[in-house]
Amino acid sequence: MLKKFTYLFTFIIWVSHSNAQNNNDGIQQNNIEQNIENINENASNQDLDYTTLLEQYNFYTKHPINLNSKDIESLRDLNLVSDIQVANLLRHIRRNGELFNVYELQSINSWDIPSIQKIMPFVYVSDPNNSIRNISFKKIIQEADQTIDIRTQRILESQVGFSNVNDSIRNANPNKYFLGDQYKHFFRYRFNSNNRVMWGITAEKDPGEEFFNGTQKNGFDYYSAHLFLKNFGKIKALALGDYKAEFGQGLTFWTDLAYSKSVDLLVYKKNAKGIRAYNSLNENQYLRGAAATISLHENIETTIFFSRKKRDATVTSDTSEAATDEGFSNFILSGLHRTPSELAKKNSVTEILYGANIQYKKRTFSLGATAVSTQFDVTQKIPNDLYRMYDMTGAQNVNLGLDYNFVYKNIDFFGEVATSKNGGKAIVAGALASLDPKLNFLALYRNYERNYQALYVRGIGETVGAQNEKGMLLGLQFKPLYNITISAYYDRFTFPWLRYKIDLPNQSGNDFTCFADYAISKKIDMNIRFRRRYKPLDNIGITEGIKTIGNTLHDLYRFNAVYSITAEIRLKSRIDFNYFTSVDGKKSSGYLFFQDIVYKKSLSPITFTMRYAIFDVNGFDARIYALESDLPYAYTFFSYNGRGNRFYMIVNYDINKKLEFWVRYGQTFYVGEQALNVGTQNESDGPIRSELKIQFRYKF
Repeated sequence: MLKKFTYLFTFIIWVSHSNAQNNNDGIQQNNIEQNIENINENASNQDLDYTTLLEQYNFYTKHPINLNSKDIESLRDLNLVSDIQVANLLRHIRRNGELFNVYELQSINSWDIPSIQKIMPFVYVSDPNNSIRNISFKKIIQEADQTIDIRTQRILESQVGFSNVNDSIRNANPNKYFLGDQYKHFFRYRFNSNNRVMWGITAEKDPGEEFFNGTQKNGFDYYSAHLFLKNFGKIKALALGDYKAEFGQGLTFWTDLAYSKSVDLLVYKKNAKGIRAYNSLNENQYLRGAAATISLHENIETTIFFSRKKRDATVTSDTSEAATDEGFSNFILSGLHRTPSELAKKNSVTEILYGANIQYKKRTFSLGATAVSTQFDVTQKIPNDLYRMYDMTGAQNVNLGLDYNFVYKNIDFFGEVATSKNGGKAIVAGALASLDPKLNFLALYRNYERNYQALYVRGIGETVGAQNEKGMLLGLQFKPLYNITISAYYDRFTFPWLRYKIDLPNQSGNDFTCFADYAISKKIDMNIRFRRRYKPLDNIGITEGIKTIGNTLHDLYRFNAVYSITAEIRLKSRIDFNYFTSVDGKKSSGYLFFQDIVYKKSLSPITFTMRYAIFDVNGFDARIYALESDLPYAYTFFSYNGRGNRFYMIVNYDINKKLEFWVRYGQTFYVGEQALNVGTQNESDGPIRSELKIQFRYKF
């Protein structure tokens, strides 16, 4: 099998090299996809909402950043360049005046051709005075982008949970069958005027939830609305309705998506954006209320925020001696309300949150302080599991944090220290050094105490939280030639207290990843990746009554190539090999190969995208995740497990200048399977699982 793949890749690369053109749209699209996959390298990130990141890239593609204006600070939003590069760019403009063109960046210390190519779709150079305009209500309306998106989707096969059964059967098993149909509906209206005035409404109904009947007489199960203003005099930002907030390095307060471990060294230093509008479909990671960022001085900004919203949770009552102890131990994060049991947990806890942040910023230095108070109307109970004994309990928590960032010559120092009401602490400290235009180095230390408690956090580590973990991560990025990049990181981590399936304290593991990218031309890019992870886990066997801990070993090998046969056809090929060894020596493995084709003819209203994948994975621990192309504001990380093949196709048709239409059809065939998801509500007969999505967009 491997020999056949080798012949296939050799042929594809030869053909693509023979037909390469001058544009590099395919390479840029691959960079965006690779950034998203870098976030998703850890299995703990599979449930994150990537809508914000996709929208961010789309916005700056349509509204690029003028490098000669104050908007230059927005470069940090892209996570494609370092603070060292931004600082050197600002220093160059102060000393030499405005840029004449983008390629002048090559003359600036720490900037190279690959860095410039990464930001090319999102920047331009012009007279900064051209962007200075008086704002008025008439201009706000005239210059706004307004869109309405409507999407519907469903699994085509019949599933047990959607069976049409009589009332007696349903009453006997009320939580086995869903109340609603198989369709998922999505609606969104958005108004955006130059990223300064934004408002919108988002609504969603999940499969199995009722729609305009029964428990959902108001239509959708989830509604979100926001009004957001930016850069109006002293008011730098104002949010009403649903919004998100991020400060420091993510240890004190962070409600948005954040990168985890990656070979891209730039992602380890978070660039907090304060408050922003919320447009996503995640029904948990947002705030609902009001927030404002005000400029107190040229270098000082303060943000105050308030939120009150309902959360899903399982609330229980224990009555003894006429005393009632009501409380909850977990939030329910699925956002699904399809059965009486799920509906009983809906909006059962009220969360009230308020806080403030103050920032002092200069060109190469910033210092910030954050304070947040969180309260619930129901007490959070002590969990039954021993490994969770240090989780938050009670009805209130307070978090305080101090963060810093300092660029000295070619070294960027950053970090944050945070504490919770019970005295638990979390610390992260890092340094990113540009030792040479061809060599970057990162050192990152973290220490999240076992009793640190915070509700909204995004720390670097084995999980997205910041509790019960300490470690040291070292990263290196080397560019021996302008078109070759070699990156690697090594992370050594320890869990001071017990964790899920780790029943002894002070257990350690390590994680090593190496990545090499070769941009053969503007149209051809190839990269290889190797990752090895040792993680502690309970050993099934017990020797003389003593439980032991072993290490799992997980190896991933990946080859990825993006190339363009012509200016109209872009291809992407990938092969993954995954190997997993459990603590008792049992081995599982798998491979995935897929081929993508994207066809876009110049001036044609139709774009065509297709993937065909074959996979053979003989164990759940060796499953392979892969990002798939999807419809606007949607994303799919498909988990390959078992043996079979998968196919999907997307057709995008621009009916006219205002109306667009998408259809996406996907099908997975599992060899040797008589039924899928056996024993669950999603069980279906046969070896095939198919899904259909349709979306319309109206622009005005």
